Amino acid sequence: MFLSVRLTTVSATVVVLHLTGELDSTTAPVLAATLEPLTESPVEQVIVAAGDLWFCDLTGIDELAATHRALHAKGGGLAIAEAGSSLRRLIELVSEHSRAPIRVYTTLSEALTGAGVNLDDPSPPARRHLPRLRGAPHASLALAGRHPRWRPAAPSATAVESGTDLTLVCSAIARAHALREQAATQVEALKQRTHRYNQVRTTMLETRARCQAAVTAMRANRARAALTLSANGHEGDNLLPS
Repeated sequence: MFLSVRLTTVSATVVVLHLTGELDSTTAPVLAATLEPLTESPVEQVIVAAGDLWFCDLTGIDELAATHRALHAKGGGLAIAEAGSSLRRLIELVSEHSRAPIRVYTTLSEALTGAGVNLDDPSPPARRHLPRLRGAPHASLALAGRHPRWRPAAPSATAVESGTDLTLVCSAIARAHALREQAATQVEALKQRTHRYNQVRTTMLETRARCQAAVTAMRANRARAALTLSANGHEGDNLLPS
């Protein structure tokens, strides 16, 4: 299974999440590692661009719904844009009895407008998934060694924001790796349990076969004993005086 998650910051409170691939129980931890930090940040509106999402099951919908509830408690919410017919139907079934259903839009532009974004604003959105590394310590030391007069410039607000974004991305990646290792451990434990179960089942089947063979032998011995007793009884009748 494959899932690509690309995060784009539209404003201080609105982000767009581009999903590509398949969202199921295997790839849901990757999405969770990206969504959970957003619920604890100033972000209030998350728009999921699902035009390239090939498949989504209930596990993925539950993950999106949990984020939607957390954002709704902050006065915002999660919306789906460019959803296919199957995904729309799944969202309708899940949100049928919900007080705050997940909003579904045909296009990303409609979803942005629904989130209160002014599409006429010419300023491009900042992309959070590829932060720039400005004023990195190792680069500063290397340049300082080659050029004694060179001094690194003071970190700008953009650099500080980029470093913050990098910290969030690194934290999300580390959490995704941890969840993947945890899933691999659980899969290995499940394989071992299945192997033990198969061994126990084989032993039980062999024991059952031996029991059935023993019962069959006992029935055969019983039948031979009955025939022997019957034959002895007829011989005794012949020995009686007439």
